[in-house]
Amino acid sequence: YYNEMDILGTFGSTLGTTQRAVTLLQNDRINASQLVTEEYNLSQLPQAFDQMERRDGLKKIITP
Repeated sequence: YYNEMDILGTFGSTLGTTQRAVTLLQNDRINASQLVTEEYNLSQLPQAFDQMERRDGLKKIITP
């Protein structure tokens, strides 16, 4: 409830690959902070979509 988390995979992800990715992240085998190029709040959502349309950056995080 208070620690709720949604994990969304790409269109090619299967349950098995998502579980493997979570395990790698939990065991610090992947440094996720290197993958995230931008962080936005909801009021900045239009800018995030503009940047995605330009294919600028790798991964973006949208927070409430």
